[in-house]
Amino acid sequence: CIADVLLITLDMIGTTKNMGLEAIGVDVDHDGIVVDPTMKSSVDSIYACGDVVGRMYTLSRVAYYQACIAAYN
Repeated sequence: CIADVLLITLDMIGTTKNMGLEAIGVDVDHDGIVVDPTMKSSVDSIYACGDVVGRMYTLSRVAYYQACIAAYN
C-alpha cells in the first residue's frame, strides 16, 4: 500500500479551515499548507498539491504536475 488515505477536493480556492491540520503539526499560513519543493508539508508523511498549497495556479495541469512530484517523493 502506497498511501493509507487520499483526500481529493475540487474547487477553485483551496481551504484548510476546520481540517485540524494545525493540531497534527501541519504548518498552514494565510495562503494554505506550507510545502517544500517536493510538496511535503511540515509533517513527513503528509504531502499537498493543487489549490490547497496556496499558489494561485488554478490550472489542473499544475496540480497534476505537483501531484506527480508528491507521488515520486
